[in-house]
Amino acid sequence: MSVIKNSPPTLRLHHPRMLAAALAVAAVLIIAATGVWRLSVQHQRHQLHADTAHSLDALAGRVGDQLQGYLGAARILRSEWQRYGSGSAAQFLADAATIHRAFPGFRALNWVDAGGVIRWVYPRSANRAAENFDIRSNPRAWSVLRQARANGDLAVSGPLSLRQGGDGITVYLPLQHGGKPQGFINAVIDPGVLVQQVYDPQMRARYDLRISDGGDTLFSSGAALANPAYAVDSDLRVGARTWVLRLSPKSVEAVNDGLGRWLYLAAIVLALVLAYLCYQMLITIDERRAVNSATHRVANYDRVTGLGNTFLLRSHL
Repeated sequence: MSVIKNSPPTLRLHHPRMLAAALAVAAVLIIAATGVWRLSVQHQRHQLHADTAHSLDALAGRVGDQLQGYLGAARILRSEWQRYGSGSAAQFLADAATIHRAFPGFRALNWVDAGGVIRWVYPRSANRAAENFDIRSNPRAWSVLRQARANGDLAVSGPLSLRQGGDGITVYLPLQHGGKPQGFINAVIDPGVLVQQVYDPQMRARYDLRISDGGDTLFSSGAALANPAYAVDSDLRVGARTWVLRLSPKSVEAVNDGLGRWLYLAAIVLALVLAYLCYQMLITIDERRAVNSATHRVANYDRVTGLGNTFLLRSHL
């Protein structure tokens, strides 16, 4: 007695039409998975951009409000000077001390005479080197001072190298009494201190920030932005100047999600498996059709002559 052994299933590649159909199914499934994955990445990028833009709008508003507060304090110092037409050094330094306590972002609060020489400085201990400094020796600062004199109002510079060391933003407000110039209020703002007062720890943990004025950097939270491709910009008007605030997310895991890539690869593998099963099913259907056709011929036709037998005749009758 013979024993029939079932051989393990093998990959049958001798049906080109079936193989082409299975490959077409695999291609359609892979294209669909790729499209879904790309749409998901695009949506995540759009959401990340929207979140960054929203955070930047809020931050730009706070920076603008903070800056206006500092400029307003400088105007108050000028108003106190002009209230009585002039003031003494003691009175100026007392008023400057009061304002400096409320606005620590001021590097210095100075009184400049009509000729452009800094006479009184506060706080003196940190700005002693600026005393009796002739602003005309610094062309950029002198240009801003002349602008304030011509406009009769506040003028703001870009970042300048200070006589006392470091960089700062200088603000000049002309002093007048009876139409006669009496000098200038000169406020020096440290942009780093000003920005840090509104760039809170929660935002620092999520975003890198850089503020520039033309080609000069006013503030940077790090040596370089972590993900500049996802950065969002916003303009802030500061007097006649424009500050550019650039905010960049520190993490883009939502877009470069490892889990998403694994799911995409799993979808491709599943598409290939389904295509293989489809191929095997098509072959099985084709083979059964062939077996049924052969069985019908054996049952209804003579093997030697090929003529119909009595079974075929009965079926016709």
